[in-house]
Amino acid sequence: MSKIKINIDDKYLQTFLAYLQTLSYVQVEKVTKKPSDRNEKAKAGKATEAFLDGLPPDSPLRQVVKPTRKGKVTAEDLIRESGYVRTDWEKVKKIGAAMDIPQTTEEILAQLTR
Repeated sequence: MSKIKINIDDKYLQTFLAYLQTLSYVQVEKVTKKPSDRNEKAKAGKATEAFLDGLPPDSPLRQVVKPTRKGKVTAEDLIRESGYVRTDWEKVKKIGAAMDIPQTTEEILAQLTR
């Protein structure tokens, strides 16, 4: 059996962990944080920064490997940074009406999920 270590600080992920414990083919081992864990995270962050500093400016790794953020990051921050734009369903319905599609948007979406 493979081992995967995950740090879970979020209540939703804690719920997911509880679900995983119900599965017969998954063995979950809870590990509590030790004070030295914070020091290890800080060391890992410094190691990442040192690694990035050693890469040439045009290295593809520099584009994918990002240093760990300092401070709190919210879901809203990540949504804003990713450029996510909500779907304007009213606009979609207007386009559908202009195209004279007999099905409603919900019916079309239901066909796509079958």
